[in-house]
Amino acid sequence: MGDDAYVQDFPLQKERELCGDPESGDVGTIARVTSALAERITHCEHTAIFYSPQSRVDYVLSVHLPSQTRRLAAAVDEALREVYARALGTDILNPEGDFPKQPDPTFTRDRFSLKHSQGGGDFRPAVKRIPFLNSLFSVLPAISGSLAQAPLWPSLALIVGGRSVYDKDSKPKEQCWTAFFASGCRTAREMQEEMPTRRGARIDGPCCEPAAEHSLRPAGRGHRLSHR
Repeated sequence: MGDDAYVQDFPLQKERELCGDPESGDVGTIARVTSALAERITHCEHTAIFYSPQSRVDYVLSVHLPSQTRRLAAAVDEALREVYARALGTDILNPEGDFPKQPDPTFTRDRFSLKHSQGGGDFRPAVKRIPFLNSLFSVLPAISGSLAQAPLWPSLALIVGGRSVYDKDSKPKEQCWTAFFASGCRTAREMQEEMPTRRGARIDGPCCEPAAEHSLRPAGRGHRLSHR
């Protein structure tokens, strides 16, 4: 456990579990659960996709490095595309569009990816979401602590920063991750790589903005695991 081979194999096994395994003939949990509901009523299938299969991968994405889960996220999105196509009777998430030479081929897919309140289908592509970052946004301040809260893991202060880093008088929005980035650890490197690609994504955590050169502008609070 912890070896590169083990870490690489775990997301692969999760992909086979959720999305299917051609070698064994298993269609995967996403297709199996939704097809069973489709036999009763299509509306139930559509609702189940939103509340269950779409969230099955959340935890794995939040506790693994993005480089370890990109293939898994893409596979889940493709599996969801297939079950949505069956439930709705049309391939609404087809990135190639609804007809040949469509001026904006992803228009329907993008519209369906909007929130329900914005007239969309609330499809949340796993490849565009930020569970890994949201985990760090919440965990790092807890590990460091603050002047008002004892640190969860004091011995990591040299890596994540001391408890004063998140104190309001220390301007945490400007320098809360300085020590962590300077540590050079793999998690910090991948965090730095991910943040510039996620500008405008909703984030959740005590420190809403990273260091200036890698700033993410949050669109709101309380929407963890959202790509919007």
